[in-house]
Amino acid sequence: MCRRAGHGAQTSSLVALACLFVVVSAAARAHAQPSLEDAERALENAEFERALTQLEALADDESLAFGRDELARLLRLRAVAAAALGRDDEAREALRALSTLLAGGPPGPLPPTLAATYGEVRSTAGLELRVGLTRDVGEQVRASVAVENDPAGLVRHVVLRCAIGEREIARTRGDRLVVRAADGLVCHADAVGPAGYPLGHEESAWVGGAVGEEPWDPFEEPPKRRVGAWVGGILGAAVVVAGAITLGVLAARRNTTLDGPTWEDMR
Repeated sequence: MCRRAGHGAQTSSLVALACLFVVVSAAARAHAQPSLEDAERALENAEFERALTQLEALADDESLAFGRDELARLLRLRAVAAAALGRDDEAREALRALSTLLAGGPPGPLPPTLAATYGEVRSTAGLELRVGLTRDVGEQVRASVAVENDPAGLVRHVVLRCAIGEREIARTRGDRLVVRAADGLVCHADAVGPAGYPLGHEESAWVGGAVGEEPWDPFEEPPKRRVGAWVGGILGAAVVVAGAITLGVLAARRNTTLDGPTWEDMR
C-alpha cells in the first residue's frame, strides 16, 4: 500500500505519481495476463470467442509453469468453448490432448456430450520420449529426439541439451544436436506443453564403440554392416535353394531314364 510522506508538496506529488504508476501497471498486467477464472467467466457470459482467445494466451505463456490439474482445466475449458461455437474438430482435439495428458484417465467435469466424445478419443497410451545417439562425421555424435503417442500435438516444443558430467556443452530448442564424442557424454530431452507444463524427460548416455562400429540408432535404418549380413544371408539361402532344385531336376531325369518304358526293335 502506498503511504504519503510528510516532506513537502513536491515529495507528496512524487509519492502520488509512484502510487498511480503501481496501480496502472497492476491493472495493465491483469488485463494482459488473463486467468483460468477469466476464461470461465467469459464462458458463463457466453463470450466464447473471448474465452478461446484468453485460453490460447495462457497456453502460449510458458512462464506460467502450469501444473497438471491447471493444464487439464485449460483443455476442458477449450473443449467447451470450441463446442459452443460449433467447432467440433477443435473440441475433439482439445479432448484428445486431455487424454494424452491424463494417459486416458478420468477427464474431470465435462458436459455429457463432451464426456461421451472424450470416451471416443480416449487413449491409454502415454506420451513417450526417445533419445538416440549415433556417430556422425569424424568424432562427432548426433543426438535425436522422437515424441510418440501424441496425436493431438500436446508437446509444444522439445529442449535438447548435452552435458559431460555437470558441464553443459550444447543446448537447443529443437530435436537434434551434433556434439563432439567424449566419455561421460549424456544428452537430455524435455518435452514442454501448453503454459510451460513439463510433459516428460528422457536421457541417453554415449557408450562409444569399437573403431568402425556404430551404436544402434532406433530412429534410422540398420547400419550397413547389418544390411550386408542380411543380404548375404538371403543370397546364401538362394544358392542353397537353387542347388536343391538342380539336384531334384537331375534326380528326376535320372529316374525317368531308369524307370521309364523301354522300346524294342521289332523288325
